[in-house]
Amino acid sequence: MEDKILKYIKGELDGIETRKLVIWINSDPDNQKKFNVLKAQYVASKLKDLPDDIEEDTTPLIKRI
Repeated sequence: MEDKILKYIKGELDGIETRKLVIWINSDPDNQKKFNVLKAQYVASKLKDLPDDIEEDTTPLIKRI
């Protein structure tokens, strides 16, 4: 199931498989917890890839907001 969760997080799961996964996630609190942990790990791994000077890179965007 872990591979399907990661595919879902990456947007690589088709509609039918997405529906099956959502049903699985909602069917048990432990499934929800597993999903949340894997998603958090994935997001954290992507944050490591950000440049160290991210604040400088986003300053013009933040000023426009």
